Amino acid sequence: MQTCPRAIILETQAMKRSFASLIASAAVALPALLAAQTFPSKPVTFVVPFGPAAGADMIARSIATTMSKHLGQPAVVDNKPGGNAFIGSQAVLNAPADGHTVLISSNSPVIFNKLLFKSMPYDSIKDFIPVAGFCSGSVVVTVHSKSRFHNVAELVEYGRKNPGKLTVAYSSSATQLAAAMFQQLSGVKMLEVPYRAFAPALNAQLGEEVDLLFPPPDLVAPHIRSGALRPLAVTGSKRMASLWPDVPTLQEAGIKAYEFTFWYGAWAKEGTPMSVVDKLRNAMLHALDEPDGQKFLAANACEPMRMTRPEFAKFQQQELEKWGKVVREAGIQPQ
Repeated sequence: MQTCPRAIILETQAMKRSFASLIASAAVALPALLAAQTFPSKPVTFVVPFGPAAGADMIARSIATTMSKHLGQPAVVDNKPGGNAFIGSQAVLNAPADGHTVLISSNSPVIFNKLLFKSMPYDSIKDFIPVAGFCSGSVVVTVHSKSRFHNVAELVEYGRKNPGKLTVAYSSSATQLAAAMFQQLSGVKMLEVPYRAFAPALNAQLGEEVDLLFPPPDLVAPHIRSGALRPLAVTGSKRMASLWPDVPTLQEAGIKAYEFTFWYGAWAKEGTPMSVVDKLRNAMLHALDEPDGQKFLAANACEPMRMTRPEFAKFQQQELEKWGKVVREAGIQPQ
């Protein structure tokens, strides 16, 4: 039985289409494969949108010290503070999408800025690829050592009876939300005092100019040890046993449902080959397991975030929804 000429023609056309599709798939996959094989071809730059000694700067440097061991190229930290972290974030987007320029930051510019600013020069969710989550931790609620308040209950009692008389300082969108959530759940209305950076906010509390501060633990630990500041509570769901085991959580102190955590991570520019993203992620997490990384985690009572890339992306979306609700219920108007 002979095959119909038309059938032969159709079969040939199908084979051509299949071959063309195979070639097209190879053309898409090959550049990504080659990118992973040649990456990194030069030092990797960690852009930190905050100044030196900030938490994001410290974790970036702790990872950078051993990156060459895991990548074959050194990592350098480039601090680009200012503009509510827009300057540093935009610098990553201005660079090629090849993995050699990475954003190392807290959740502040990615999550909180998106909620607190009407207009941004970029979309922090769509324009960045979540590479890796490093760790999460709590901030501390501090007052001056000469303050009349020795615990959260005393502060809340006074604040409810004297609305607007207590002052709280903040220097970032993260600490602004921490303070807003405290007011919302405690029923205490405070006068908010914004600062451009953490250092002047801390100096204001050391100078007894403001009552309350929500600082990262590593930046106030020396002042707590010296007796200049008093910790009233921590904002996470667990105590900081390695730093201040006797300091309660805000939930233990009576502010039910209060939980505020900061976290650090890495983001690459959208369009970066996923093979490169995976290579970066693996190198960073291995570097975090090195002594310098472990030292940072211990100093900040920071819990490692062992997530896959998809899990980190999902977690980021959940954080956006969670804090979006806080912003709406607190009546915070985007600037």
